[in-house]
Amino acid sequence: MQINNIKLESFRNYDNVQIDFSPGLNVIAGENAQGKTNLLEAVSYLSQGRSFRTYRDAPLIGTGAIAAYITASIVSRGRDMTMEARLFDGRLGKKQMLVNGVKLKNRGQLSGTLGTVLFTPDDITLFRGPGAGRRKFLDDAISQLSPAYAAAVEKYEQLLKRKNKILKDRDEKPDLLDNLEDYNIAMAKEGSLIIVSRARYLKALLPVVTDIHSEMSGKREILDIKYQSLSNLEDVNADREEVYVKMREHQKSHYIAELESRSCLSGPHKDDFELLLNGLPIKTYGSQGQNRSAVVSFKLAERELLQRDLGEYPILLLDDVLSELDSGRQEFILSKILTGQVILTCCEDEIRFTDCKVIRISGGKQIV
Repeated sequence: MQINNIKLESFRNYDNVQIDFSPGLNVIAGENAQGKTNLLEAVSYLSQGRSFRTYRDAPLIGTGAIAAYITASIVSRGRDMTMEARLFDGRLGKKQMLVNGVKLKNRGQLSGTLGTVLFTPDDITLFRGPGAGRRKFLDDAISQLSPAYAAAVEKYEQLLKRKNKILKDRDEKPDLLDNLEDYNIAMAKEGSLIIVSRARYLKALLPVVTDIHSEMSGKREILDIKYQSLSNLEDVNADREEVYVKMREHQKSHYIAELESRSCLSGPHKDDFELLLNGLPIKTYGSQGQNRSAVVSFKLAERELLQRDLGEYPILLLDDVLSELDSGRQEFILSKILTGQVILTCCEDEIRFTDCKVIRISGGKQIV
């Protein structure tokens, strides 16, 4: 997979620009706050159907504009394709995603079209921060491999929002509780698929990320993963039917607690996974450098799994990936990004590559 060029119109600080990429390593260079990360955000948006920095599209639209447009020419599975995202401020309706001019019904239809793996400085909190970040990592990674998973996540989020609304308003609208069981059944159906898919993905990821991180650390550090789901699910690798039964049991046992807390307590929106470094939780015992290295290992492992399933490497998007890593780990990462297309940001004085295309950005414009 590769992106040949991208055109941005009224996107963030880009007024109207087209940028061409090479099929190998592309270095986006410039000072801070000039638009380097915005460019990665635009590429990622085409892949995921949303920004990795905000859940709202309004901040992506340039000052004074009512719409923003991202258009790209790509090569995916041997075919030349065009992708487009049309973002509106609300007055013109909902955003639109198009592939070869055909409007998509939902984000799930993007699966497998433009695969990307993204690293940003904010990812350093992946294993230290709340579980929502780790769930998002799983959802983004698996959705690129499975349209069914992407659809299940979207449906589950809608059901969760409605169920929480029922629980919140139960005093004013007690009749709504009559629908609670229907929501529970529907959520168990979608939730069981999500839990099973996450468990299988982490199981497949573990040996890959372990090998990558062991090599990066000079065989001094070994990673392990503990997936945590329903409290009554003894085997997280159980099949979907068993997970469905366990989720229904969990829902029933937490019925009173949900009424009292006025929120849904059962389901994959409570899932999490813990990363262990040499047998100890990295969240507690890992240094900032070790956490950063572990995140990079996860991203590189995610890339390998995408290549294994899609048959070609996804685009690797790296935003300030080398800072705060020792020279040995930096050299390891550089050796790992020699295959496939890579778009990497750095400051002008940090350019240390010879075989690459340098794209210099200043004030939302390409400096030729």
